[in-house]
Amino acid sequence: MNRWGKGREGEKRAEQYLSERGYTVLERNFRSPRGEIDLIAEKEDRIAFVEVKNWAYLDSGDLEYAIDRRKQGRIVATSRRFLHDHPEFRRKHFGFDVILVSPNKPEIIHYEDAFWLG
Repeated sequence: MNRWGKGREGEKRAEQYLSERGYTVLERNFRSPRGEIDLIAEKEDRIAFVEVKNWAYLDSGDLEYAIDRRKQGRIVATSRRFLHDHPEFRRKHFGFDVILVSPNKPEIIHYEDAFWLG
């Protein structure tokens, strides 16, 4: 399976994981001129902008490697575009999550509020 296919498979597993935990996925692969957000999901009064990484080996220390400052900036800019396009969500709380998925294991690591605006 190529890199693109592995990424899509990881996103499907992350979406299922979120659904099982009460999230509703609002958007998949939301794009703006500044970047892309893999999943945008809602649970109660929170919107989660989710970056999904599909890696063969997972470790809790991988978070910093998974999403550097530059990638964070693109996600933040893209989330602003989403909120601009969808004013109905502006009054909700929101956060930036990272989900690490391994194709070799059933384990999924979910970091809620993995980083902040700024």
